[in-house]
Amino acid sequence: MELLLIEFLGKNVDIFAWSASDFQGIGLEVTEYQLNVDLTVKPVWRKRRNFGPENNLIIENKVNKLLSINNFPQVQYTEWLANVVILPKLGKMENVH
Repeated sequence: MELLLIEFLGKNVDIFAWSASDFQGIGLEVTEYQLNVDLTVKPVWRKRRNFGPENNLIIENKVNKLLSINNFPQVQYTEWLANVVILPKLGKMENVH
C-alpha cells in the first residue's frame, strides 16, 4: 500500500504546492477562508499576547511568506484581534505536553 501511495504522489508531483509562490494566480475564492461568525454574539476583548523572540521570528517569517505571494489581502481589525497560535509541525508532536 505504501508503494502505491509513493507511486501516485510521484506521478502527480506537479499538482502540489511546494512553496507559497506556487499559489500565484489562484483566485481568492479558493485560497481565502471565511470564518463562520455569529454576528449576534458580542466579541470578548482579550489582552494582546506577548511571545518570546524565537516565536516572534516564526510568526514574522510566516506572515512575510504569505505577504510575499501577493494573494492575501492585508486587513486591519481595529476592534477585534485574535492571538496567534503556533502549532508544532507534524513529526515534532512528541515534544508537546
